[in-house]
Amino acid sequence: MNADNIISNGSSTTWVEVFVLLGANLGERADNLEQARQHIGRLDDTRIVSQSGLYESPAEGMPPQTPRFLNQAVRLQTALGPRPLLDRLELIERKLGRTEKGVNSSRQIDIDILLWGDLVGTHDGVILPHPRLVTRGFALIPLAEIAPDLRYPASGATLADYITDRMRTQTLPYTASERHIPA
Repeated sequence: MNADNIISNGSSTTWVEVFVLLGANLGERADNLEQARQHIGRLDDTRIVSQSGLYESPAEGMPPQTPRFLNQAVRLQTALGPRPLLDRLELIERKLGRTEKGVNSSRQIDIDILLWGDLVGTHDGVILPHPRLVTRGFALIPLAEIAPDLRYPASGATLADYITDRMRTQTLPYTASERHIPA
């Protein structure tokens, strides 16, 4: 891990910059994301630095009638390791009603670790960066909002370099007063 991703606070604690993605397509989606942020903000040895706006996108790989997802990227600083942080994030998911951790399923809340500093590979059972990050506009677009110059550790390219026109047309900014209807 290079020095750009390690934050010193003058003590012996080492803080690492981590990016997570929040997602929900069931229930009061925006409220679910807000509750997840509140829980994350209360974790020991972890603090929220910034967050993107909300973005709405179709449920990829799921039937067309599946409710659309809201997503939000969150930049954290943490002194926890990848496994302890993931365990705490999964506990938050369960507290907020997540019952299944399957791929391509509807959910009240989903919290994924996208990037952990510049780590690449499997670390304590956690694959970093997220293995499908560069193929998911619903993750790249909010992430690029809060970290436009961030580089993908496996290639050195900026995350914005991976965003396609198709991703831009399917992942749209969301406000509570509007709802994007698929074309």
